[in-house]
Amino acid sequence: MNPKPRSVRRLIVPSAMLYSFLLEIVGSPGSSQPLWRRGCKSPRDWLRSPNRVRCLRIAFDFVKGPPRWGYYALGMTSASLNAPLRHAAKLAEGEQIALDAFHMRALRQREIKEKEAFTIVDREGHFFRASLKVMKKSGGEALVYERMAGSTESPVEITLLCAVLARQRMLAVIQKATELGVARIIPVLSERSVPRDGLEHEKAHAWPKQALRAARQCRRASLPEVREAIELTSILEDDCFTEADLCVYLDDRAQSRSALDNAAPRAARAGLRIVFAVGPEGGWNDAERAMLERRGALPLRLGGRVLRAETAVLAGLTLLQHAYGDM
Repeated sequence: MNPKPRSVRRLIVPSAMLYSFLLEIVGSPGSSQPLWRRGCKSPRDWLRSPNRVRCLRIAFDFVKGPPRWGYYALGMTSASLNAPLRHAAKLAEGEQIALDAFHMRALRQREIKEKEAFTIVDREGHFFRASLKVMKKSGGEALVYERMAGSTESPVEITLLCAVLARQRMLAVIQKATELGVARIIPVLSERSVPRDGLEHEKAHAWPKQALRAARQCRRASLPEVREAIELTSILEDDCFTEADLCVYLDDRAQSRSALDNAAPRAARAGLRIVFAVGPEGGWNDAERAMLERRGALPLRLGGRVLRAETAVLAGLTLLQHAYGDM
């Protein structure tokens, strides 16, 4: 198709940006929350946030190719692109497969380039490794070279709420939480955490990229969602918390591992939604504990030793994956 006239491009770019912004404000298929409930209270906040990247990508696609309003309206959001990459056919080792435009966008989301490997799931739910051979905007080709022993995805959906830790330790927390199979990571601002004006020093802009690198290293088929830092009072009203099947928070004052005492039978765990909240150094204060308990969160105690917050995150996630997931 011929490139668009310059006059048409001048209309497309602002229109695409406005359309994307409206999708973010009111919510769209695949997005867990409207943008204003994720820490952005005005268009100015939005333009300063990492969410503007989605808008710019949409505008860029509109300039480069034909308009595809329905293509984006039908759920081409970060949530759908982060989901496990799937193929409609039954796959086998040594097979050359065709990939469509959606696959290409999902691979670009993962920063996969030609000759690099990625994980894909066939129609029967088997996981394979494939090497990208041809990459174009409209589609591509890949060579399936290995069938994996099992699924790389946890049967439970774990959301990690982690108070923002100082000394750039959130980078390690996000890396290891991704390797341990969490679906979502939400940095939380609490009384004892790093304050909002300290996020730049903690390299908050690098957190999503850290999750991406970890997902590729451990061969996950999906990418975990990494949100912007948000106050504890706000995240407790979010759908990921209010609609969870189980909410657990670390508390060194708890008398037992009560959150794990009645783990569901293994057959009933698939699709279980769990929220795991970890406080900063020094733990949650009394008001935050009371707030969590009022909303049904159960306490979890990790023995009698005092653990660093980042150690507690990994230990708690491992216990939850052992009790409810695939460990």
